[in-house]
Amino acid sequence: SAAKHIYKRVISGGASMVESIYNMVLEDNEDIMKSLGAFFAENGITYGFFVSGSGTMKDVELVYTEPNHGISKNLFREEMRIKAVSGQIERGKDGEINYQLNVSVIGDASGSKAGQLVSGKAARTMKIGVRKVDIKKMMK
Repeated sequence: SAAKHIYKRVISGGASMVESIYNMVLEDNEDIMKSLGAFFAENGITYGFFVSGSGTMKDVELVYTEPNHGISKNLFREEMRIKAVSGQIERGKDGEINYQLNVSVIGDASGSKAGQLVSGKAARTMKIGVRKVDIKKMMK
């Protein structure tokens, strides 16, 4: 797997909760959404958050809101640098892992864009940080 486990830490509060931070590394031309799904399955991630992102992506398809146009869905072929990521990962009632990755990116031709990533590929190298939360321990 291209993903690297960076560290694990235990956070104590009223209830004990374990969270792990992962840093997923994608190489040039890797499909971002397919790689995320495989990564979550390999690492047993059923609940968590996207916490960081760096590097570049290409063939970026985003859904976002544009002034005077409403909701748009566009494909940007150029390389776009990642400025920020956010989003949540959770197992649905059907058992499937659902996730939404929101990105803020900037390209030389397109300028700054922010929205939900529908599809895209890594350009050269990119990293996505994921915080896995053990929801079972959180509920105790």
